[in-house]
Amino acid sequence: MRTLFVVLGVIASAFFSIGAVAQQSTDDAGTFVLSVDREGAYFVAGSNNALALNESSVVEQAGAALLRNADVTFVVEANEGTPYASVVRAATLLQEAGARKIVFRTRS
Repeated sequence: MRTLFVVLGVIASAFFSIGAVAQQSTDDAGTFVLSVDREGAYFVAGSNNALALNESSVVEQAGAALLRNADVTFVVEANEGTPYASVVRAATLLQEAGARKIVFRTRS
């Protein structure tokens, strides 16, 4: 039940801040973009690794981003065909890494 409240809180806060963050570049050092594809695979935008990340790698890389910059903004990016559960799981993984601000972005 706690997880549901946390996820709903993240989603609600994302809608309030999405307008400002959507204008930021994904190349910005203050932004960590986690892309989720239609199969639910995770990729970190801007990395040279074309291989999908497992969940522990997502948490590890997001945590490292927080250590480099405590004010990093986390973005979960997915296209319209990505399953909702995969997007929610991505946000949960970022929270496990310590993310306090997560926004959502769709791509076509």
